[in-house]
Amino acid sequence: MWGKKLMQLGLCPYFLMWGKKLMQLGLCPYFLISVDALHGPAQRAALAQIYVLVGEHEAALDEIEYLLSIPSAISVAEFQLDPTWDPLRQHPRYQRLVDEYSG
Repeated sequence: MWGKKLMQLGLCPYFLMWGKKLMQLGLCPYFLISVDALHGPAQRAALAQIYVLVGEHEAALDEIEYLLSIPSAISVAEFQLDPTWDPLRQHPRYQRLVDEYSG
């Protein structure tokens, strides 16, 4: 949701630069699942969407892999149904993650 709005406003590169720096410094609790297990995964999924929108597919796949590896409401079905992830569908790593976490 936020990723698409930021992209429309042309702010994604700035958000990514700012967000990466805050995460590196440990100053962005919204992305820390250890701080917010309820909302943290959704924030990380939004970050992955932004990565997809700006063409940083490997970074998006890193986030997806992490999200699928932890207990959360984020599921493989969500990644398969949401058209935001269409640019990743043919990527071998995306396909491997879907296969690995589907069962």
